[in-house]
Amino acid sequence: MDFVDPALDNKFRHDEVARCIYVALLCVQESPDDRPNMTDTVTMLSNVSLHFNPVKQPAFFTKKNASESEWPLNLIVNASNDLSVSTITGR
Repeated sequence: MDFVDPALDNKFRHDEVARCIYVALLCVQESPDDRPNMTDTVTMLSNVSLHFNPVKQPAFFTKKNASESEWPLNLIVNASNDLSVSTITGR
């Protein structure tokens, strides 16, 4: 996983990394009402058996590029390691 610090030398659990990414995506959902509060965030990070709901559209994506549907967790876990960078500039 390219998100993890190389200094960890692959000594980490992939499910824990996926959980952190999932919670981070929950925290940047477009609607503030959909975002978890800090108590819920800490609970999600510490509770291994917790069931997660699908993540909705992040606030930082533009409407034309965002998916109409909710984002499932398996999209995160099975994502390609390729990286593309887009720069959005004003007119």
